[in-house]
Amino acid sequence: MGAALDAVEAAVQLLTEIRDNSESASGWVFPGWAEGKPIWNLSDPWIEVKRHASKDGIDVTDVHIHDLRHTWGVMATSGGHALQTIGAVMGHRNASTTARYAHVAPSPAALAVEDTSARIAAALGGRKPDLGKKATKKRTAD
Repeated sequence: MGAALDAVEAAVQLLTEIRDNSESASGWVFPGWAEGKPIWNLSDPWIEVKRHASKDGIDVTDVHIHDLRHTWGVMATSGGHALQTIGAVMGHRNASTTARYAHVAPSPAALAVEDTSARIAAALGGRKPDLGKKATKKRTAD
């Protein structure tokens, strides 16, 4: 996942540079032709982003703009955010569209076990209980 994160960081840096060096005062990374509006067709800018990434040695041959959207959905889901929230952010009109991200959602049971175990460990002063061994008391001779 290191290379993927490097690519994301490079993309964020590139998009920030594009926005900061833009002649438009709109604040949009890709300003549209209409004043104060973003561009609505990202095909040409995406080609430009890929060209810059390739110049920086990042292989984006098989990376499509929708892959970024899908990756965002997967990362939000794996981060434990509710599918209803993710769907709202992504503009999905139908819950079944967002449901395809459910396979990467953390198991609620596993999250409950992790969270509760961490709380117990904290209550024990940071010690993790050794559940694999039964506690035995040594007998000492009087």
